[in-house]
This record gives sequence, structure tokens and C-alpha cells, in this order.
Amino acid sequence: MNPLLEKNVNALSNKDLSGLEEKEMPEVAALAVVYYRDGLYCSEALLRAFNEVYELGLPENAYKMATGFGSGMAESGCACGTITSCVMVLGMVVGRTHKGESEILVYDAVKKLQDLFKKEYKSACCRVLTKTVTWGSKEHTCLCEKYVVLAACITDQILKEDLHDYLPKTGNRKTPKKISILSLKRRLRGTFNRDTSRTK
Repeated sequence: MNPLLEKNVNALSNKDLSGLEEKEMPEVAALAVVYYRDGLYCSEALLRAFNEVYELGLPENAYKMATGFGSGMAESGCACGTITSCVMVLGMVVGRTHKGESEILVYDAVKKLQDLFKKEYKSACCRVLTKTVTWGSKEHTCLCEKYVVLAACITDQILKEDLHDYLPKTGNRKTPKKISILSLKRRLRGTFNRDTSRTK
């Protein structure tokens, strides 16, 4: 276990964190909360926690890219920083580096993240999620902590259940190639031919 997490996990007060008990909270979620409570923005805390727990290989300097996503994209109140940061994490695992690679894995994962988050909180927009609290207040911090935990738990579940084979520690398979129109036509033609041959 990460030393910082081991040192601080007992101090976590989880009774307010979406009903999760400490034993049920994934390590990455607990570590993200520790970083968030230590003063990082939600986006920074999540990216750092996932990078450490899942050994994604991001250097320290790369954490800077999460800063602008804090406070709903630099206090503009747009996409919640917990979501944008977790999108970066999913992209690190199954995103593409060339146009010939498929985006379907990351698109599916990101859609699932957003759908599950919105199922719980009805929105992924920072200004909507925080409209009931005064910005910068203790209530605001506590509320956003819940969002940190939920986004971390959902992303952790997606990585373990859907993208396990692509994780650096366990699989590291390459992003699949895009299917060309020609090969797609061949597949469809083959399926159609097989289906029609059964009816004869």
C-alpha cells in the first residue's frame, strides 16, 4: 500500500462518502481522497492516485495537465474535474496514438463513466453539482469529496472489469486497429451469406 495512504487512511471519515465503508472503498479512491484533503484539486488528486495505484507511467511533470480541469475547467463551472480526470485515466489505458487505432474502447469506457456518475448525481456539470453550496466553503469541499470517491470507484470498476487486459500491470494489450470499410463489408457479407445458407 502507498505509504501516504497507509498513514492517512485511518483518518478518513467515510460515513459521508456515498455510503461506502472504508473496507469497501478501493485503494485508489481512498488515496484520491487523501490527496484531495491535502489540497490538490479533484482532477489532480484523481490523476495522481490512479497513476500511482495502477502504475500508468506518468512522470511527475505530467500531473500539471490536470490542473486546468479543476473547479469545472478553471472555475468556468463546466465538466466536473473528477470526470475529466478519469477520462484522462481511461485514455491512458485504452486511448489511441495513431489514426489507424480504434477509439471504441475508450469511448465505451468514458460513456459508461458518465452514465453511471449521472445516474447517481443527475449531472456531470460542475455548476449543477455544486449549486447548493457556497463555493470554497466546508460544505463545498465535503460535497466534492463525494464526487471524487464516486468517480474513482466507477473508474476503478471499469478498469478492473472491462479493461483489465489493457492495464500495464496485468495485460498491456495494444489498442485494436480500426476496421476498414472494406473489411466491414466483407464481414457483413460473410454474416449475410452464412445466415442465408441456414435458411436453405
